[in-house]
Order: sequence, then structure tokens, then C-alpha cells
Amino acid sequence: MAGKIGVYFDLQNIGGGLDVEALAAQTRDKWGDLTAVVKVVPLLAEAVDEIRADIETQSLDGVLLCGASPRVDGDLYRFSVQVEHVNLREQCVLAYRNPDNSPVDSEEAPELLTLMARDYVNMGVVKLQKSEVPDSAAIKGVPRILVIGGGWTGLTAAAEAAATGYEVVLVEKAEKLGGAACNIPTGSPLGPLWTDKQPVNLAARIEKVTGDKSITVHCNARMEKLEGQPGEFTAVIATSGGPVTVQVGAVVLATGWTPLDEKYLAPMGLGVSPMVVHAAQFGKMLAAGQVTARRIAFVLDTTLAEEAVRKAAEETAEAPAEAAKPAPEEGEAKPFVKEDLESIKHLQYSNAVNSVGMLRLANTICEKTDDATQAFILYKDMTVPGILERFYKKMQNRLGVMMTKADVTEIRDHGDRMVVACKNTLLGMDFDLDVDMVVVPTGLVPTTAKDVTVNFAYRQGPDFPDLDLFDGFADSNYICFP
Repeated sequence: MAGKIGVYFDLQNIGGGLDVEALAAQTRDKWGDLTAVVKVVPLLAEAVDEIRADIETQSLDGVLLCGASPRVDGDLYRFSVQVEHVNLREQCVLAYRNPDNSPVDSEEAPELLTLMARDYVNMGVVKLQKSEVPDSAAIKGVPRILVIGGGWTGLTAAAEAAATGYEVVLVEKAEKLGGAACNIPTGSPLGPLWTDKQPVNLAARIEKVTGDKSITVHCNARMEKLEGQPGEFTAVIATSGGPVTVQVGAVVLATGWTPLDEKYLAPMGLGVSPMVVHAAQFGKMLAAGQVTARRIAFVLDTTLAEEAVRKAAEETAEAPAEAAKPAPEEGEAKPFVKEDLESIKHLQYSNAVNSVGMLRLANTICEKTDDATQAFILYKDMTVPGILERFYKKMQNRLGVMMTKADVTEIRDHGDRMVVACKNTLLGMDFDLDVDMVVVPTGLVPTTAKDVTVNFAYRQGPDFPDLDLFDGFADSNYICFP
């Protein structure tokens, strides 16, 4: 507990008409010897040396900084004693409104604002008075990183971690590295000028990882168990040669995705007609030189699929409810069952990936056929993130590529061709588009929605606790505490 506190008011950064000197006087009067030093400084950021001197000469064991947000110049105030901030600017002056919700229009602070500021300062003093410096739980940590997944992201994480001096253990469930990138020889723009596709160079990336002595690769392997805490994890990896136990300090989850079940895209013809494929399938065909179609519709509008799922859900809701399963007996352990969280939502989440991917695939097929192919991109929402807008703009002028916003109301098999019915187009008319092939979006379902990827040995169970909330995606802020 702090028994001798220095309180410092930042005159320049408080404002609001507050009488800072009066606040300081109130603090001295109320807390007496507890606040051994109470000062109003012109600018807190320039008083760091003065505060350090006071800590030394006055034997302070706590410092209360009253002024702007603690996010401002936070690194400056690293003192050898407990430090607490009172945000009198953002959370007091700038947040204040009169009781009738009108702004402050006088140079002098209203009485309520002054009382609020006093309360904040008093609470800051009490917090320092009642809190203690926690016992250090610092651990040395294991300088080894576990990467789960050997696709593009996993390979990149492993190489970057090794380059910064860490040992790395890479776990890949397949027999070879590369993941989905094995079927994407040419990627979307990966660097400046962000206007052209670029080779993935996957073989070189794999060789960089497998040739690094600080990286241990386990293919045809999976996580059997992970226990411990950040900095000191114990991982058990199931390999073809038996379980391998390794100590690691941190874990990178890079297990990737699987394609959405074709049943969700059946209303768009997927799985119904051989002339309809999803984007990932088209990429494989393209890499293998199996695409012979010369008029191809890339359909980004997924309303047909979404409406079919909605109607099916309404019919299910109207059907008689099934009898509830009996609850387990009291005291009986409830076995863990992994819930399958795959849904039509994953198609919507994948829109940005599919938008850029369709542009890349259309561009690639036109190049491969010397512009003999006509690629029609039909979208409801063209979602192109960030600087990839440059790629999109270039594709708008690409020979052989035609794109328009359109409501795709029907995709039907017409013997030797497919017909895509389009309404509300940017062309100002409705039309039926005859094509040789239709490419629909790939729904990217995170592996965490389908499988237990890490297998935690924690009381919460083997799975991430928040997957239902995020539709199967792992919370990116999740930290594995026992």
C-alpha cells in the first residue's frame, strides 16, 4: 500500500475552466501527510525528472498523475514506485455536460464539474492507498514457438519467428506443407504497386522453413494436448512415430479453413451441374490446365443461397419440435462433444476474399488463353480491402473482363451451357447471360468451427470457449490461461 504519495496536476492538459490550484489545495487539506507532495506543473511530460527527484528526496512510494489520458506519453512515466493516472481531460472535462445536456459555455467550471474532478482525484488517492505492488509472477519463458498449421500463414509465422532468434516447432496435419496455397500458384497482389498478381513462390517458402535448423517440422501430425500457461506451455504432438512432448513459450494458431459444404450453394447449381464450381475448385482446375470454358460467369451475389437457407429455417421453425433429450443425472460428467458451427454465415464472412479472388481468377484465365476467354464478374457487393483497390481499378479496364453489379435471380442448366439471369444491373437492363461455366464463391469455414485444433488440457474443456459467439472463429485476443 502506498503510504506517501506525490500528486501532480498537468496544468496545460486539463482545461475546462477548472481551478487546478484549488484542486491541489483540496487534495492537501483532505489527505494531509498521505499526500506528501502536491504540485501543479506547467506540463507533466516535462516534469518527469522533477517527479523522479521527489521520489528520491521525499521517499514517495506512490505517484498520482492528474491530467490527460494515460495513453498519452505513457512510456514517459515508468517510475520505481506505483503509478496511477486520473484522466481529468477525456473522462472528466471533455465528457462533462450540464444536467440539461447543454455544453459548458462559460470560462469558469460549473460546480458539478468541479465536484466530479475532486471525486476523480480522491478516488485516485484511495486506489494508490489501498493497492499493493503484486508479487512478481514473471517467468523466464521458453524461447520456442509452436506453430499449428503449415499453410501460407504457418510457413510465414515459422520463418519470421526463426529469423528473430526463436526455435520453432511446426505441426501440419497433411503429409506435405503448403495447405491451400498449393492450389494457388499465382496470388493476389502481395506488394507494391498492388496492381498485378504475383507468384506465390510456395516451393521457396517451404524450402526456407525445412532448411532452417532452428525449425522442427512434423507433417502428418496433430495436437494431442496443450497445457500450462503463456511462457510455459507443454505441448504433446501426435505423430506417425508416436507422441512427441515439447516445451514452448507461445503458440501460433494457423490451421486455416475448409470449403463450405456444397449443400449451402446447391441453389446456385453447385453439386447439381458439372458446369458449376466454387472458386477454390476453379483454382485447382486452372493450375492443372483443366479449364476449357471460354465464357465464364464469376458470380459473387449469393442471395439465392442465402434465401434458400432462410426459407428452410422458417420451415423448420414451423415443424413440430422433437422431444428433448433427457438431461444427465446430477453429478454425472457431461462428455465433451464438439459442436459443428459451419453455417451460411461463413459465405458472407468470405466476401472480401472472394471478391479479390474472383478478380485474380478472371485475370489469370484471360492471360492463359491469350484473351480468348470472356470473364463476366457479377457482384452484389464488391468488397476489396484497402490498397487492393488499385488491383480492382486495373481489372475494370482489363480486356476480356466485364463486371457489373447485378441481382442474380436464377442460375439454370440449359443443356450444353448455363444461363445466369441478372436484374437491376449497372447496364440499365435485365438480361440472361449464356456461359460455359459458372464460378460461385468459396465459403471459407475456419477449421476451429469443425474440429478441436489445440486440445487444451484445461477445466474449460479442450476447445476455445468463445467459438459459438464468433461463429466458429477463435477470438484473436484469446490468451490461454489454465
